[in-house]
Amino acid sequence: MNAINNTFSFSRFGMVLKRDLVENRKRYIGVFFVMFIPFLAYQLQDMQDIIELSLIRTYEQGDYMASLATDLIPCFYGILSLALMCAASDMTSVPMGSKQHATNYMMMPATNLEKFLSRVLINTVMVIVMAYVALLCADLVRMLFVPFYEIKEFYGLTLPKVFVSGSDPFVEIYQGAGRDWGTVEGTRAVVDFNPARGIIAASWLGVLVLLIHSIFMLGGCIWRKAASIKTLALSVGFIFFGLWLVEQCNLSWIFHDDYLLKWYLNSSLARVLTYLLLIVPIFNWWLSFRIFSLKQVVDRDLSLKKLLKKAHS
Repeated sequence: MNAINNTFSFSRFGMVLKRDLVENRKRYIGVFFVMFIPFLAYQLQDMQDIIELSLIRTYEQGDYMASLATDLIPCFYGILSLALMCAASDMTSVPMGSKQHATNYMMMPATNLEKFLSRVLINTVMVIVMAYVALLCADLVRMLFVPFYEIKEFYGLTLPKVFVSGSDPFVEIYQGAGRDWGTVEGTRAVVDFNPARGIIAASWLGVLVLLIHSIFMLGGCIWRKAASIKTLALSVGFIFFGLWLVEQCNLSWIFHDDYLLKWYLNSSLARVLTYLLLIVPIFNWWLSFRIFSLKQVVDRDLSLKKLLKKAHS
């Protein structure tokens, strides 16, 4: 028993992961259709919009698919982001959704870390995989409707371009933050490029993504029901409270004239804060694991206050 409690076993982790996947198979079918239907509907509508726009501007042969894929990118990553937030807040609802489920999950011969990592994996990686599978299926079904449209240039897949575009926000922030602007012969132009500054700026976006994911994961470990709604409501409340506090302290001027951006780009302290900010999602993951573990050995009706107190002790 001590070996089970104190060591990580890939064989046990595989067993837990397999069980989690089997118990979540119906949910993944639901996730697939929740993504597939909007992807297909958006593509069919956008095809008609592109056809109407082609009456005004001239499209070359390859422009139709390129425009369709470009228009789909915000829709795809917007839906994927919402799905990931909901999935991250689903840490305990399935394995502990009922007394029988909770008992069976607690009795599994595996460590809490193995169970926790299994839940993290299927609530992040599997959702991302299902999103791309749903997009691929939407592409294939969409091509069945092409004969019903006036223009037959919509045969092809949007998946490759959408997949590659996932890194575009990081690249754009890296390039934008790293540029030094000046005046050359009376014209504003880039006079130098600072790669370190660009990396720091892109890192902020990466840390922000990890932070949001860790917050919803923590909410999923605290609340068993409607965790995503409760976490979102609490996060929005904190944001409005922070804005109110800034206004009460007469600090609203920092948001004017790109003050924060200029300070960030020219202050070495900003680089230190970037790395310090990474501590927050790490702490959230640690606290999520502690609460996830405690829920398997304490009373199911334990209050949130007592649960957090035990996690810190």
